[in-house]
Amino acid sequence: GVINQLLSDLLASDPGSGLAALRLDSDPLAVGADLLSELGALQISGPVLVVIDDAQWADHRSAQALVFVARRLRSDQVMILLSSRSDAPDPRQLWERALAQSQLTRRLPLGGLTAEDLRRLSSSIDGVLLSPAASRRLHEHTGGHPLYARALLEELPAEALMEASSALPAPHSMSFLVLVRLAKLSPPAQDLVLAAAVLGSRCALSDAVRVAELANPVAALDEAVRAGMLINGPPGHPRDVAFPHVLVRAAIYADLSPARRHALHRQVAHMRGQLGT
Repeated sequence: GVINQLLSDLLASDPGSGLAALRLDSDPLAVGADLLSELGALQISGPVLVVIDDAQWADHRSAQALVFVARRLRSDQVMILLSSRSDAPDPRQLWERALAQSQLTRRLPLGGLTAEDLRRLSSSIDGVLLSPAASRRLHEHTGGHPLYARALLEELPAEALMEASSALPAPHSMSFLVLVRLAKLSPPAQDLVLAAAVLGSRCALSDAVRVAELANPVAALDEAVRAGMLINGPPGHPRDVAFPHVLVRAAIYADLSPARRHALHRQVAHMRGQLGT
């Protein structure tokens, strides 16, 4: 799959490429050898850059071919740039095992934008410069994630971002994906996720189970974790559950009907009253 996408670009610049005969059943190592040869020919005209976005989703055979190439680049004028999301790791860990052996490999972790970065970004979108307090609030809400932050800057008026008394929502595009995934869960797993959303970004698993009134919490938790709705035992809090991102919780909480939200908050208040907290 990925090699075929690269192939279309390669053939556009080199119609006589030997990779034109690539078939789906081709041996990945043979394809890698052919690609290495083609890259060698391309660099006669200058340095070559190969860019693979979202490498964690690459099909296994393409990944094998690309790893074959990457491990054999020594004195070539070729750079291979792989981008990968940290929240969706490749379960096969092919990139990790193969490229870790190369001294030519460099890993560059990318953090989120800073509050000051988001402040400058706001003025470029709608011409309104956020206050330092509003930019810090947006940073805390999105973690500085460029896509999420930009979406909120485009969707919300500046006044909403500066109003500290109201909770910020998740971007519409993200909310849709989160709610579709939530709808696919069984009723007990949904109840657990909704209870956790009312309790906050992180809560004790026992509290979420009590609010959701679950008879089989283990199965519900396992389903929610596998769906990426919850994280079981975040670092330093082995008995807690948390949301993978504050925006996941925001999307779920905002979608609650007033009646359901009120009922869940009443459950939380009743539970804490019984516990004396």
